[in-house]
Amino acid sequence: ENGISEFKDIWELKTEGDKFKNPRPVAELSGQKTWESQPSMSSDGKHLFFVSNRKVEKDGITIDIEETCEDLNIFYSYNENGKWKTPVVVSELYSEGNEITPHICYTGNKLYFSSDKDGSFKIYEAELTLNNENGGYSIDKSSVKLFSSRTISFYSKKAADVSVNTEFNQNYPFIY
Repeated sequence: ENGISEFKDIWELKTEGDKFKNPRPVAELSGQKTWESQPSMSSDGKHLFFVSNRKVEKDGITIDIEETCEDLNIFYSYNENGKWKTPVVVSELYSEGNEITPHICYTGNKLYFSSDKDGSFKIYEAELTLNNENGGYSIDKSSVKLFSSRTISFYSKKAADVSVNTEFNQNYPFIY
């Protein structure tokens, strides 16, 4: 109904006291023909990065919300007074490949994502600044780099060198 589908849109679930209310699609973030998924919200609930197949023109900025494409890109929206602003493409990350699975670290100063711009999917990180007063974000394009760091082993709970960005696809970064 009205172009909203549980299979292709972002939904929200609110609480009332200690009970969940019925989930509802977030119409401000969803196009009638497009697919939106893989949301990552800032810890204060104001900033949202997500993935969509909305058509992005070659300039990496102009969006056609009524037309889809095969490429997936990361989009951003800001919640102002309980209403999501019109999403914009995160042009600093745009490539002719696919940018997927964004993840805002808990402190809000880094954004992790996967991209196949160089062949197979690799995990990248970017320095991120979130503007809580007026909404918006900034990413310095020169800060976008392949993720390479020591990680904590889930098994031993100690720092360990874990192979990241191998020849295999690397998706769904979940890093704090």
